Amino acid sequence: LRLEAFQWGLGIFEGPETTAFNGSYQQFKQLGNRWTAATTVAGRYSLPGNQPFSIEKGFGYGKMFVRGYEYYVIQGQDYALNRNDLRYRLFKTHFSLPRIVPEKFRDIPVTLRLKAFTDQGVVWDHYTEQEAPNLANQYLFGYGVGVDVTSYYDFNFRLEYAFNDRSESDLFLHFGLPF
Repeated sequence: LRLEAFQWGLGIFEGPETTAFNGSYQQFKQLGNRWTAATTVAGRYSLPGNQPFSIEKGFGYGKMFVRGYEYYVIQGQDYALNRNDLRYRLFKTHFSLPRIVPEKFRDIPVTLRLKAFTDQGVVWDHYTEQEAPNLANQYLFGYGVGVDVTSYYDFNFRLEYAFNDRSESDLFLHFGLPF
């Protein structure tokens, strides 16, 4: 569980004043010897609704996006996101490096997992024109399959083939932490 609160402006000077609350919850479940499931729920609520454009953060910033919509930045004041993964561990091994490498970095664990995923989310923009070609204020859904390669310190390389509800699909590469 992660909760954050941000405040822009002190309320004693002229200018914009905005408060935002971000939260996320992740749960991992072992389903058997090689199977795991993971879910993430994340959201943002900010007030007042009318805020400077530079403070608005919807999907497409950092790790907040619906898979299958990686090419899009969706502006808005508030959002909700749900991600679900089902993973199968194909193998788990380790590689030993030569003695020239310091001992604590010599043994490199590597795990390869196959996965299927579904994501859904929405970004609320209270000031967008409904006629504008914009993905704000619309339910977004993405799904796909992928391969995760995990090494020490939870470094993760993800290769994902994702589809979205706009009939678009593509291959995406991600590096870093899984969520």
